[in-house]
Amino acid sequence: MEEVKVKTTSKGLMIFIIVIGALFIMLPILLIFGVFITEGFDDGTYTNFEFIGNDTIVINNKIKIFNVSNHLNSVTDTLYVEGYIQNIDDDEFDYISIEYNLYDANNNILGTAIASINDLKEDAVWKFSAKCDGARGSNVARYELFKVTTY
Repeated sequence: MEEVKVKTTSKGLMIFIIVIGALFIMLPILLIFGVFITEGFDDGTYTNFEFIGNDTIVINNKIKIFNVSNHLNSVTDTLYVEGYIQNIDDDEFDYISIEYNLYDANNNILGTAIASINDLKEDAVWKFSAKCDGARGSNVARYELFKVTTY
């Protein structure tokens, strides 16, 4: 009887071929699925602002910040930066925070004033009040919008 030899492929090569084949099949599916998952979400931290007359700021045609002023509580020596944020986007924001840097007369940073809100609906207006942290309010000579974060 004659012996017949069957050529076999190594297990390592077979696993490699299966993995590569699975990647070629799964990659387009994962990419498409990823697009659907992230569609409609706009996570962002904005630090470049477009000023429109009277100190109104519009960020990416999604948020409008306006009528910003400050208020010093002389009893507690606490400064508040107050104003309005309007959602001008077509979607609700799950979260928005606004942060101001606070400076003394020599332009040294004294601290920050931060306010945040959850669930700002389309066209809704939020009256924010950002409390000064890290400095006595009477030492603050000016404030400057530093960052707006959304998601």
